[in-house]
Amino acid sequence: MLGERRHRLLKALIVVPPVVGIWLSLVGFQYAPTGVVSALTGLAPIFMIPMSRVAYGERATLRAFAGTLLAVLGTAALFLRPAP
Repeated sequence: MLGERRHRLLKALIVVPPVVGIWLSLVGFQYAPTGVVSALTGLAPIFMIPMSRVAYGERATLRAFAGTLLAVLGTAALFLRPAP
């Protein structure tokens, strides 16, 4: 009984978060400037670093933080520049 319940929960956790995430990003693109939504979407790795610490006990390296920061700043630089 518990195994079946866990299996259903696992299936829901595999399907629901990506669907909700993509849907919310599409809503964001509809109602907000593209640069803002792209920059916010690029923040996902920053949120994953602390989650991996809590869930798996992994320690993030300075290299991981630097790479994430570089990716977010690059996205922001591309989309938040003034129009020509």
